[in-house]
Amino acid sequence: MTASPKLPASVLDQITSGVMAHLEFHSGYIAAPSGYQFQLPEGRLLTLNDYPLKRTRALYFYGYAPIRTYRKVSAVLARPRGMGVDGPWFAGWTDRKLRRAFKVVRYAVGFSYGGALGGGDVDRVPAMILLDPTTPPERLSELPTGHRLIGGGEE
Repeated sequence: MTASPKLPASVLDQITSGVMAHLEFHSGYIAAPSGYQFQLPEGRLLTLNDYPLKRTRALYFYGYAPIRTYRKVSAVLARPRGMGVDGPWFAGWTDRKLRRAFKVVRYAVGFSYGGALGGGDVDRVPAMILLDPTTPPERLSELPTGHRLIGGGEE
């Protein structure tokens, strides 16, 4: 059995920062529930869903186990207590909460790439928004079916 590939720490940190920047930007105008896939090196993908819950919201990150029979939840990140359901991800968070969130997202990126017993996620889901975390966020002109703008309507 070969070891799972790992991204260098500096690359992993850069991608994690990009994922968080995109989530903060896009969740400001795209309503939850929504699904995202982020392009990782070597054709791999980070897959996640932004779900509204009763009084909060959570990000569910998915990746494949080494056997690759199905995606499983690799990490969950809930909004801090009192932040509510509305508003962009990470906006108004304390430095401490941002550091904790960074660790969760970083783990999920590494898992989806293939580290930490992940098998590497390469399966594109066309109904999810595809983003490149190494580029600055820009407003999307079109959304996949099922995604809504905040305030209603599809773009």
